[in-house]
Amino acid sequence: MALYSNLPVYKSTYDLLLAIFRFTKDFGKEYKYTVGESLKKETIELLTLIYRANVKRDKQELLQEARLYCFKHNQKPKTTTPLLKN
Repeated sequence: MALYSNLPVYKSTYDLLLAIFRFTKDFGKEYKYTVGESLKKETIELLTLIYRANVKRDKQELLQEARLYCFKHNQKPKTTTPLLKN
């Protein structure tokens, strides 16, 4: 079993989280604590799912949960992106 921190998907997601932290620090107050926190929370949830899938022997259930999570949250960037442009 590979260490979770060596997995390319974990590294990419972690880099995304760091970028979100850098990007949201300049948000206005109303967006920093709504959109910004939501983006951070969802990315941390993905990191947690990656970690949990890596340590489990039977990864199918967690991988399915991760797929559903991504599918369910896939619509949010489309609705929040116009807000961020303003």
